[in-house]
Amino acid sequence: FLIFIFATSCSPISPYKQPTVYAPLEWKKETNPEIEKIHDTGFLNDWWMVFNDPVLNELESTAVQNNQSLKAAMQNYMKAKAESMIARAPLFPSVYFAPVFEKSEGVLNVSAFGINNNPNVPDMGVVRGVIPQNTVPFNFNYQVDLWSQIRNGYISALLTEEAALEGFNALLLTITADIAENYFILRSLDSEREV
Repeated sequence: FLIFIFATSCSPISPYKQPTVYAPLEWKKETNPEIEKIHDTGFLNDWWMVFNDPVLNELESTAVQNNQSLKAAMQNYMKAKAESMIARAPLFPSVYFAPVFEKSEGVLNVSAFGINNNPNVPDMGVVRGVIPQNTVPFNFNYQVDLWSQIRNGYISALLTEEAALEGFNALLLTITADIAENYFILRSLDSEREV
C-alpha cells in the first residue's frame, strides 16, 4: 500500500530544463563604445539616450510617463506578482497564535445558589469579584503536497508574472521605438524642406 502511495505521489510533470544556447561572446563588427557603455551600465530601457537629442529625450520621457497602456501593463505585472506571492504561501506551514487576556467584573448571588448552608456563617447575599479569562489559542497547519499541485500552481504563477513583465517591456520598447522612428522621419522631412 505504501509503495502505491509513493508511486502515485510523484509529479507527472517533469522538471523544465532550459535548453543550452551557444551564443558568440563577441560581435563580428566593431560596436560603438557609447552603446557598449549604455549596455554595461544597464540603461537598456533608455536606449534613445545614445542619440544625445534633448527634444527626443523629452518626447520619450513624456510618453513613458503619460501612456495609459504602459500604466495598465505595469498594473498587470503588479497583479501577477501579488498572485505569485499568494500562490507561494501554501508551500509553508501556517501558524496562528493570538492570546487574549481579559478581566471582567462579575456578580454572584450566593444565597440564590444555596452555597451558604452553614448557619454559623452570615449570609453574604451578593458577591462581587474580578473574573480573569485567559485564552491562548495555537493552531499549526501544513498541507503535504504529495501530487505537486501546490508547487506546480506556484510555478505557473511565477511564469505568469514573468510573462506580464516581458509584456510590459515589449510594450515599452514598442512605444519608445515608434516615437523615435516618427521623430526622425519628421526631422528628415524638415531637412528636405529646407533644401
